[in-house]
Amino acid sequence: WGDKSPLWSRRLKRKLGWREDEEDNTFWMSFDDFCNAFRCIYVCHWFDETRWHMATFHGSWSLPHPETGEGEFTAAGLPSAARNPACEVKNNPQYSLHLDRPADVRLVLTQRDSSGVARPETLPIAMFVVKSSVPHKATRVLELTRDTIYAHSGEAKVTRSIEIELSNLEPGGYTVLCATYLPRQTGPFELVVYTSSSSVATEQLWPPLWRPALGRVQGSASNHSAGQKTTSQSPPKAHDSALSQKGETGAVKASHGESALVEVEEGSGSAEGVEGSGADEGGGGGSKREV
Repeated sequence: WGDKSPLWSRRLKRKLGWREDEEDNTFWMSFDDFCNAFRCIYVCHWFDETRWHMATFHGSWSLPHPETGEGEFTAAGLPSAARNPACEVKNNPQYSLHLDRPADVRLVLTQRDSSGVARPETLPIAMFVVKSSVPHKATRVLELTRDTIYAHSGEAKVTRSIEIELSNLEPGGYTVLCATYLPRQTGPFELVVYTSSSSVATEQLWPPLWRPALGRVQGSASNHSAGQKTTSQSPPKAHDSALSQKGETGAVKASHGESALVEVEEGSGSAEGVEGSGADEGGGGGSKREV
């Protein structure tokens, strides 16, 4: 079936759009030979950066610190009467989608960290999309039932990456839940959200970004649109950084979410440099402010 092959007829040339001596990097073979030579066909979906918009989130299935108890419990697993009867689905990592108009959405969940490194052990994972019962608002998923699940990646399986494709998704609020099959299975993951419309809003829903990041991997998000990249992380809170104030009455230090009362007697110390909120308590002899 080369260009000079006598097997070509005028009918076949017309039906297949064949042109002689055209440098188009195309070759032809009979269907039977094709079946004998190849075992698999891969159809790749190309995402044009001028049409598709991408948001990337990095999170983890994690456990609280065994000694201090600090950190989030996000390795809840999936409900199973035999393996996980007391499953608390709500503790799994969750992300919100908000659509003002119909759009195509593709979700890709991959077991790797923010630097692109995959963990040695591959966990059994699954992904679910739940449509919110509240109009135009994504809500935290408390349970997974046939009535609440809008789409899913199938049964949990040991694989590096899974995905869900949603064509012409209707406007509204949706929640994406990422989970391992069994509880207490820990590891990092990356969630990439491709959308055909720039009006689709995506953000981390659980664990909430306003929680202190001590003891757990803080979620982060990157948005890619038409070749541009912007990265956003939760801004530092006043209680995340160490605050100290020293006056004639002594010194006080609060860090990593601890609360402290700074007592400054009138005329004996200065409250400059202490940032916090709270109304003054008492009068006369001194004042107290909560940091």
